[in-house]
Amino acid sequence: MLIDFALDICERLLPGYTSFAENHNWGYLDLLKECTDFAVSVKGKKINYSDIKFYLDKLSINIPNMDDFGDFDSSYALNASCAVSECLSIYQIKIKVIFLISILI
Repeated sequence: MLIDFALDICERLLPGYTSFAENHNWGYLDLLKECTDFAVSVKGKKINYSDIKFYLDKLSINIPNMDDFGDFDSSYALNASCAVSECLSIYQIKIKVIFLISILI
């Protein structure tokens, strides 16, 4: 349920990143969509930690730095890209919790 909420937020914020990418000619818009598509595709399935890390690493260089961009578009792009990052982090936390439970049992 939490992941559905996170994915909904990502979809709602994505147009803000689209506007930023078009206005500033910066960022890789397809990557945000690729990350959310990945998150949807693995929902409810067993996933590998390295797959999540792969997408998070690619995404981290695609998050605009507010020192470089200072307008509203940048702020919306920051919100969108951080929402996608946090959505993927939910899976990362889930993997860690499952691992810790397996050790305790």
